Amino acid sequence: MILIPFEKIEIISSLKRESILSRINGSLQNTKIFGNAFHNKSWRDYEGYVDNNQFKFRRILKSGRNSFIPIAKGEVVKTADGCLVKVTIKLHLVVYILLTLITLFAITTFAFSQGWTAILFVVFPYLFCLIFYNLESNMVKGHLQSILKE
Repeated sequence: MILIPFEKIEIISSLKRESILSRINGSLQNTKIFGNAFHNKSWRDYEGYVDNNQFKFRRILKSGRNSFIPIAKGEVVKTADGCLVKVTIKLHLVVYILLTLITLFAITTFAFSQGWTAILFVVFPYLFCLIFYNLESNMVKGHLQSILKE
């Protein structure tokens, strides 16, 4: 389990760059705006885009809500043996900002009141974030691995 909701991975593939990008693009509902991740009418599992040799996508929820869906952003680089897919998986910027504000609030509350309940304002959101981030991140990595199979 990753303790920081941020990952950089590299996947080596013997596929050609165009093949990888077309496979990724074929699995996405095309959008450049990452608003609400709830699209119950979409038959695709992921939304995002492919542009030049880069891509960006995230999972679409069919039901429910989850603010901790990570966004995968990456590029496909040609190598001598095939391609190297460099991927960064991280949370949306708004989630990082909210977690920072919650942490600052908890620290100031703890400093002024000396109550241990303020620590819970940090621990529970952090654990909640980590659990859902890791679940979603594993889904994204599995999706990429299945796309890059020959």
